Amino acid sequence: MALTKTHIIDAVGICKQTGCVVLSLMDEEDWGNEAEHVKLLQDKLTNYLRFIETGDMQKAYPKAQGRTARIEIRGRYHPSEAGWRFLDETADRIRSKGIEIQTSYD
Repeated sequence: MALTKTHIIDAVGICKQTGCVVLSLMDEEDWGNEAEHVKLLQDKLTNYLRFIETGDMQKAYPKAQGRTARIEIRGRYHPSEAGWRFLDETADRIRSKGIEIQTSYD
């Protein structure tokens, strides 16, 4: 899925090792327009959090009931310095809600 499709959850699955629900966010955009990239990530992550916090995740995926949620951001291009700052600050806020988050950029 594209980062520009901020209203779509890219992928959902259950981690075999931990049993948590993994929501994958695919970031295929380069960081040429840093401000736009951060805005797209912010909008998409807001949608992911809403999906988790409103109970929509459990409704769409009954096996998610009672499981911890983890958002995995998988990116194609390394973030800029400002991008990393945004990701670090955002990760702290997400973790404070009891939701795990991981980032992986090629």
